Amino acid sequence: MRERTVAEVAALAGARLLEGDRATLAAGPIVTNDSRACRPGSIYVALPGERADGHDFLGAAAEAGAVAALCLQPSTADLAHLLVEDGQAALSRLARGLVAEAKRDGLVCVGITGSSGKTSTKDLIAQVLEASGPTISPPGSFNNEIGVPLTACRVEAETRYLVAEMGARGLGHIAWLCQVVPPDVGVVLNVGHAHAGEFGSLAATALAKGELVEAVVPGGWAVLNAADPLVRAMATRTSARIASFAPTHEPEFGDLRVWAEQPNPDHLQRYSFELRAEGASSGSAPVTLRVPGSFQLSNALAAAAVGLAAGMEIAMVASALSGAEARSRWRMEVTERPDGIVVVNDSYNANPDSMRAALAASAGLRRPGGRVLALLGDMLELGESAPEAHVSLGRAAADLGYDLVLAIGQHAAQIAEGARSGGTPAEEVADKEEAFARSYAHLVAGDVVLIKASRGVALDTVAQRLVDAAPKEGGTRVRSILLAGGLGMLGTLLGTRFAIALLVRRGYGQFIRDDGPTSHHTKRGTPTMGGIVIIGSVVLAYALGHLLTWTPPTASGLLVLYLFTGMGLVGFVDDWIKISKARSLGLDSRAKLIGQAGVAVSFALLAFQFPNERGLTPASMAISFLRDIPWLTLPLVVAVLWIVLIIAAWSNAANLTDGLDGLATGAAAMVFAAYAVVNIWQFKQSCGALSTAGPQCYEVRDPYDLAAVSLALAGACFGFLWWNASPAKIFMGDTGSLSLGGALAALSILTRTELLMVVVAGLFVVITSSVVLQVGFFKLTKGRRLFKMAPLQHHFELLGWAEVTIVIRFWIICGLFVAMGLGAFYGEWLVGQ
Repeated sequence: MRERTVAEVAALAGARLLEGDRATLAAGPIVTNDSRACRPGSIYVALPGERADGHDFLGAAAEAGAVAALCLQPSTADLAHLLVEDGQAALSRLARGLVAEAKRDGLVCVGITGSSGKTSTKDLIAQVLEASGPTISPPGSFNNEIGVPLTACRVEAETRYLVAEMGARGLGHIAWLCQVVPPDVGVVLNVGHAHAGEFGSLAATALAKGELVEAVVPGGWAVLNAADPLVRAMATRTSARIASFAPTHEPEFGDLRVWAEQPNPDHLQRYSFELRAEGASSGSAPVTLRVPGSFQLSNALAAAAVGLAAGMEIAMVASALSGAEARSRWRMEVTERPDGIVVVNDSYNANPDSMRAALAASAGLRRPGGRVLALLGDMLELGESAPEAHVSLGRAAADLGYDLVLAIGQHAAQIAEGARSGGTPAEEVADKEEAFARSYAHLVAGDVVLIKASRGVALDTVAQRLVDAAPKEGGTRVRSILLAGGLGMLGTLLGTRFAIALLVRRGYGQFIRDDGPTSHHTKRGTPTMGGIVIIGSVVLAYALGHLLTWTPPTASGLLVLYLFTGMGLVGFVDDWIKISKARSLGLDSRAKLIGQAGVAVSFALLAFQFPNERGLTPASMAISFLRDIPWLTLPLVVAVLWIVLIIAAWSNAANLTDGLDGLATGAAAMVFAAYAVVNIWQFKQSCGALSTAGPQCYEVRDPYDLAAVSLALAGACFGFLWWNASPAKIFMGDTGSLSLGGALAALSILTRTELLMVVVAGLFVVITSSVVLQVGFFKLTKGRRLFKMAPLQHHFELLGWAEVTIVIRFWIICGLFVAMGLGAFYGEWLVGQ
């Protein structure tokens, strides 16, 4: 809530302020029933509980900074006591008042209920609405008479959307929650067998869930699952506009109809589809979900319907869904261990419907040659139907082809009985320790294991132990990366010496223009085309790094080498013409452009091929900064042209930066080293490796191999710098500069950080810009020059700066750009956590 006085809080909560002298104290923004969460200005709600009485922690709340407390009796704690007869009722009045106040200022409230999937869908809805404006949603499953008001109390002046998850233990419960948070949009996902022991029948469950649509405010929206008959029937219980959604076809009713076309799962059961809408909003847009499970398709459509009902454009909704991650723990958390075992932790809660959905989703993760196993525990709150439901659960696992079922809990025997009746081996385990030991013993590379039970069984600890029990991986990959870097440096350090001797014997020296800086005249005849050594060393280092560690090369790594060597070949032809004809100009501009374009276009087309098991190609059709920007996705032809433009820009930028001894080589070495760091971080936070990596994960193919290439390039540049630093014993020529520029472009494209490279390699941008400015100024002023000479490094030469001074200072500038780029890269990830 926004900060307000203690007296105002008391009035909203219907409380009596015991200490009148504290009436004007500022209170907020935190309202909490957990003394550990208190901060300066907090309002602490002291609630009696089964295990502890919140009044026992009034002193701790005051020490943590709480300024006031809603409580039943006074204490010696140093805070304002707001006395009430019922703490929970007072909290609800406070929340109701805050929401009513915010709704007058335009707050839109979204309520969501259903027998299963509420929390996952709530997280998706929140992430969709966040694309439109500031949104408050509950952490985890804050869906009862305490959680909903606490969530509502987080509303601030700028909040545009409030998402409230609403659970029910009986008739009238949701109706009461809707008095606290009157819904402008009410979402009902499904009616299933959850809490069957409390409701008694599906009809009673439907009656309770439908209270949400009955409470939708006039002019609001009821979002209904058209694929569930009991939910579909709720359309007659509301005067709100109807938004319906269905997984695979257009719903037959509703003022807004939302569905998916051509849904297609990847190897982790994450669906891609074409989002379609008709009615109050119409259009289509592609979506690629990051959350696994076929049931997430329906959840995503519900979230899309909410976004469209709230007035969002379909492209914005689709983009938000494509970037949405699982925010609540232990709900279909899919962890792909380095040894090839997949652990599915869906241990937060369980009922017959969610169990079947999780079993089906996990069965879909089966890999060729691998098995699918399940550790299943009790489904609580099922009443008299529990034994039969657990037998059916085991049979469902068998029907889905599970290879082994491990059962734990009071109903373990029934689960095992059901699995065996369907022909699936089953084992009963006594406790969580045995559950872990048996699971660990059975699992081998390629297996998938589902862990699921009601929250009271607490199987999340077993799932986490299985994740942590993975053999520590990364040694082989780290060795491959370090070997590539070391061998790259060694190759140029030793190989350049022999190249110099060979080039001197053949008389292959650099031609120096007479109209350049006079200090360069002494460099005439210095061996050139040293870029051949850099190219050879990088290719050899990459190959040996993989050979010595028995790791296969990847499409991404080979593509970097393709562009690197291809641009180097264009530079070699250019250098050869210069040397053989003893002139400063090699290929004419047209021929050089054709050569660069041919290599660039072929690279671009290849980069959209070779999808891996997750469907990721080396490059994407989206423009990228720290990762792909979904709303800047380009058509294929435009994407190819964009890649060609990037390659042309960086190859020429590196070519223009070359010109002083060691300048381009040292600067490129720093940039490549920085990208090795970026690649390693992308691998550690890969969306494919850990679906729980969060919203800041990276969809990059083969990041660890890109790190090997980057370090091989950095090592080769550092080794070459030994001979190329002033006074240079060899120049790399266009062979080297164009190849290094090609490598810069390839890394920016394949790591999906094209615009970030502009920062990391900012020195190259500055130097290239100086040429553009010089030419533009010259034409604009009809003969005047902005600099004494361009590129910029030669301007300082003509000002009298020593070459070594220029190079060192430019290296310092390059280092600052690299630091800024890495800071932006890591800082964005850190802030997003």
